[in-house]
Amino acid sequence: MKKSIMILATLLLCLTMFTSCDLIIGLFSKTGFVTGYVYDAGTTNGVSGVVVTASGTSESTTTNASGYFTIELPEGSQTLHFSKTGYTFYDIVIAVVADDTVDLSEDVVGYTPLASGEIRIVLTWNENPSDLDSHLYVPVIADEVYYSHKTASDGSANLDWDDTTSYGPETITISSQKSAGNTYYYSVYHYSGSGTIGASGAVVKVYNSSGLWKTYNVSGASGDGSKLWWRVFSLNGSTITDLNAFSDSKW
Repeated sequence: MKKSIMILATLLLCLTMFTSCDLIIGLFSKTGFVTGYVYDAGTTNGVSGVVVTASGTSESTTTNASGYFTIELPEGSQTLHFSKTGYTFYDIVIAVVADDTVDLSEDVVGYTPLASGEIRIVLTWNENPSDLDSHLYVPVIADEVYYSHKTASDGSANLDWDDTTSYGPETITISSQKSAGNTYYYSVYHYSGSGTIGASGAVVKVYNSSGLWKTYNVSGASGDGSKLWWRVFSLNGSTITDLNAFSDSKW
């Protein structure tokens, strides 16, 4: 009998200790807040009802009528996910600061989901230079899509989102690709601001209807990073050819 009581007491003590440890850990865990807006790429208006979550946490929130959200998350690097029927979003990595509020510098943009054959090119970068520009050469019609000519003359490609205040994204979508044998060229230009493309931390991600297809980091580009152009890739049908080099010319 005494032995049974001792065993029970020991079990209760262990349970109490574990519960107390969890409570103590909870008291000392640090969190911060992340705020931002979610925009519609087509209208540039805020998007309501977008669910915002983070990898490895149970936290979630929803954007309000203006597209604004705030979410409390553990400190450290967090990957934010966004979801709403009828939109495609791309994840954003953010450093959460304990007992502080971090405003997203990178725009959160909702796009029309890609159909079969469509291609989307997404450029992001750091604070400097303040303005990097995406340029796409469209074959057959010998046209160029960029900030002052946002839609190809035949409507086959479009600059969906133009960012001029650091971070991006800057986004071009090819909605109707030319037949195989006709080559597209995509390059990034240092338009304004301090610093160089080479030190910009720029990343180009290429998506098709199946998801992420290719990723290019400017840190891996060859040549002189102080040049104004970063020639990233060419596209011919379903084949992407890596260029990934700095240049004095765009193509």
